[in-house]
Amino acid sequence: MRWFRMYSEILDDPKVARMTDSHFRIFTYLLAVASECDREGCIQLTLKDLAWRMRFSEDKLSDALEHLCEADIVAKHENGFQVVNWSKRQFRSDNVTGRTKRFRERSPEPPVERLRKRHQSRAETEADTEQSRGDHPVDNSAEQACLKDPDKNGAEEVKALLEKIVTLMPEAWFFQEVALFTQRSIPRINRGEIHQEALLHALRRLAEELANGGTILRPKAFLKKIMEAENGHYQEQEEQLKKERLQPSREEAITAPQLIGRALKPNETESDR
Repeated sequence: MRWFRMYSEILDDPKVARMTDSHFRIFTYLLAVASECDREGCIQLTLKDLAWRMRFSEDKLSDALEHLCEADIVAKHENGFQVVNWSKRQFRSDNVTGRTKRFRERSPEPPVERLRKRHQSRAETEADTEQSRGDHPVDNSAEQACLKDPDKNGAEEVKALLEKIVTLMPEAWFFQEVALFTQRSIPRINRGEIHQEALLHALRRLAEELANGGTILRPKAFLKKIMEAENGHYQEQEEQLKKERLQPSREEAITAPQLIGRALKPNETESDR
């Protein structure tokens, strides 16, 4: 899917401020069409074809283009229209996939290891800050043990799943969202709020979906939905086990008279006492 940049300074641009709502909408659509054409802002379409593509009448589009040309935002030429300053505003250097690949090649550490060190450093900083204020020290021992111990909370499988996910979807924003969600779930596991298998199940499902060619636009929401649902199943199972442990067996469930009878001596009745 093609995309283009829209800068926040548009709020203070006098050319934009003088546009009507209709002209601004057409201007935005022109940017989308120019991005779609991928010709450095050049739209090689006739007025009729451009009106059909943008779903506007020719008269309305012609009026808007005239206004945009007067404001030096769009220029007409013999083959169509040109968005002014397109190359300056919509430069091609922001190749996220290539930049992420180059960054990983330069870095000797895998992404999961960098995440672990970043989390450990932040936890130590928070502890130092609290102690310097004279407050009670922050106890991060459980969280730190989880990160250091390769077996606790399935850390080895989590690491393997994250490596698999970043291979299937190398976009930096995607992995950052997945890694941050995983990082924030670890303390919840230590506190007993969620089951470790619920997190692992969610990561497995995400990896499977990507491996099957699925498109995940909101990985955090995907993981949260799967993990919370799976965690609900584990909580139900644990509640059921608690009930079974608390419920006495048939042999233990004796009646009050039977209890009194056992307390009496052999051949001694309550009247004899």
